[in-house]
Amino acid sequence: MSESDDGPTRTQQIVRVLALVLVGVVAAGAISQLSTQGLAAAPSALISLYVVSVVAYGTLRDEMDTTRFRVAFYVGVALWGALRVYEGDGLWALGLFVVGAALLVRELYAS
Repeated sequence: MSESDDGPTRTQQIVRVLALVLVGVVAAGAISQLSTQGLAAAPSALISLYVVSVVAYGTLRDEMDTTRFRVAFYVGVALWGALRVYEGDGLWALGLFVVGAALLVRELYAS
């Protein structure tokens, strides 16, 4: 999604607005989660906010194809998977952690 000299296209503007809406929805969910479950929900809420913020940043700044974005995103995926494994969510959580960690190692090794 490269911007022309005239600024972002209509599609890019819509994607950026949707990214901001997604951040708002996740933030509202995190607040709700914290209010109902207390501090026990803090790790999950913070990781969710981190991942969606990284995606929104990459979208808004048009940096989703940079190494910095991919490293930040893969760290979030690995953390999310690790938390889910710790909470006992089963095989899919372990897979999420392994894939996130593998992508992170690959990205760091390639750069």
